[in-house]
Amino acid sequence: VARYADIWNIAGDLDEVRHKEAVLREWCDRVGRDERQIERSLGVGPVVIRTGLARAREVALAIGAHNGDWDEPMLLGSPDQILDRLAPFVEMGFRTFHYDLPAPFDRETLERFVGEVKPALESIAAGQGPG
Repeated sequence: VARYADIWNIAGDLDEVRHKEAVLREWCDRVGRDERQIERSLGVGPVVIRTGLARAREVALAIGAHNGDWDEPMLLGSPDQILDRLAPFVEMGFRTFHYDLPAPFDRETLERFVGEVKPALESIAAGQGPG
């Protein structure tokens, strides 16, 4: 990645990603590459956004009943809770997030991510703080 990649995609919790990001920076130093040339991309797994965590869990259980349980952690909660979980990654330089959304598609999560979470993350990336 340090030598050849244009984009680095990773998944994991905040501590794990911080560690791996530090390793990437170290390798970039070793090979003489500016680490800022590598776009950061994060896979966050399944996401369900609702007004609160309890309701998001209910919806996640219903989705799981339809599609089978996910074998990875889920990102659940209100737009503010999702923002709180993703903001530290934006502060580290991540600008692209991939999340899982099985069919039938959860329209509310899609609309709330795009309409509420994404603009707040963009404000953080621009150095203006959340929305």
